[in-house]
Amino acid sequence: PLGQKGRMEFFKVAEQARPIADKSGSFFPRTPVAPVSVRLGVHGIGIFGQVEHIYREKQGLIRCKAGFGRLSPQRLLKNWIIHLALNLALAGGSGPDRAETRLMGQDPKARKPVVVCTMKSLGEDARPLLETLVQLYLDGRNRVVPFFCNAGFSLVSFLAEKKYPSDKNSLVQALSRA
Repeated sequence: PLGQKGRMEFFKVAEQARPIADKSGSFFPRTPVAPVSVRLGVHGIGIFGQVEHIYREKQGLIRCKAGFGRLSPQRLLKNWIIHLALNLALAGGSGPDRAETRLMGQDPKARKPVVVCTMKSLGEDARPLLETLVQLYLDGRNRVVPFFCNAGFSLVSFLAEKKYPSDKNSLVQALSRA
C-alpha cells in the first residue's frame, strides 16, 4: 500500500528480515562468480537451467541462498536437487569440480532463530544420488508413493531423534510398519 500504511508495512517486514540480513552478511562470501549452466539427462529426464548465487571462497565454490521463511522440507528438497545438478555440471567442466550449498532461513511466525543448512560439495559423487531421486520420481508417476515431502521429512527426523540406523534396510522396515 502507498502512504503511511505502506511505510509502516515496509518497516515491519524489514524488521522481521533483519536477522537474516545480519547473519547472511557475515556468513556468505563476497566474491560472486558467473552462473553455471546445467544440462543433464538422467533416466530419460532432462535437467537444465542456470544455477545462480554462486561465490568463490578459499576452499572453492559455494552456492548461497538466504530467504525469508523457514527451511521447509519442500525448500530443502528443491535446493538438494539444484545442489546435486550443480555438482554434476561442475564435475564435467574445466574449472572447480564441486560446490557446497548454504541455505539460510527463519520462520517469522514461530520467532525462531536463523537456521543455516550446509550441503557438502560432492562432485561426481552426486550422480547416484540424483539418479535415485529421478528414479523415485519416475516410480511415483506409476504408483502411489508412501510419503510426500513433509511426511517423509517427519519420519526421517523422528528416526534420527530416536537414533535409529538410517541405512536403506532400516528405512524400508520403518516404512512397512508406518
